[in-house]
Amino acid sequence: MNAEDEAKWITAQKKTFTKWFNNHLRKKGYPPITEIKTGFETGITLMQIVNALYDKPMPKKYNKDPKMRPHKLDNLNLAMEMLTNQAEVKTNFLKNTHLLDGDEKMILGMMWAIILHYAINGISVDEMTAKEGLLLWVQKKTKKLFWCRPSWCQGFFQILAQRTCILCFDSQAPSRQT
Repeated sequence: MNAEDEAKWITAQKKTFTKWFNNHLRKKGYPPITEIKTGFETGITLMQIVNALYDKPMPKKYNKDPKMRPHKLDNLNLAMEMLTNQAEVKTNFLKNTHLLDGDEKMILGMMWAIILHYAINGISVDEMTAKEGLLLWVQKKTKKLFWCRPSWCQGFFQILAQRTCILCFDSQAPSRQT
């Protein structure tokens, strides 16, 4: 991906993610995010997001108007604790300094992790989570399956596709190369 395409991609992500977050912030009466590089630097917006999405209470003691870096870091520690321990969102490699310093890619990664976690947690059928449901579906589709190919991955996906009628093809037919 060249620099121009990457810039367009980042702009599209920023717009989409910010709109999604602002939608949920608005429902709780919180102020919207205007710029993601600075929107999370105090930690307050992240606390508000966790409160809005997961109904986790705001911490009793946080700095409501942090000006100095140590005060912002204290708030960010509280916000990250809410996000990872209370809401149980996985934020691999994200540090509070990424948010404080406005690391755009790390912030977008965090936003995506929150959106994905929230969306997947909202899916449940017959008291099963989306992850459990997907695993059960794969187990049912491959119940009478035995592996007889050197490449089990190819065989697995081929049989799974055939069983779900997504793609029908003859595994014995020679491949066409042009």
